[in-house]
Amino acid sequence: MYIAATSSPNIFVPLFGPVGTNWATVPVTMAFQPNDIGEPATGDYKSATVIGQEAVHQVIAGDLGAGEYMIWVRMQVSPEDIRLPAGRLRVGDVR
Repeated sequence: MYIAATSSPNIFVPLFGPVGTNWATVPVTMAFQPNDIGEPATGDYKSATVIGQEAVHQVIAGDLGAGEYMIWVRMQVSPEDIRLPAGRLRVGDVR
């Protein structure tokens, strides 16, 4: 996915889990890590809203510098704390 560095879009990530999962009750957060850094720390995750079966986080212009990022989603389903890579995001023209 590509976004302009000056835009403030919502980023949507589909959520998957066992049949019958009530996503409205599952704490979900998202992190955007530069590709070369690796897995995000707990403090790197930002709030996300769940709409239907998708996690949504609005990236505000200027929050992420131009570059390539890995999107991570964290789902806290007791007793599990699931952290999964969800895709790549390119911000700005990084040719």
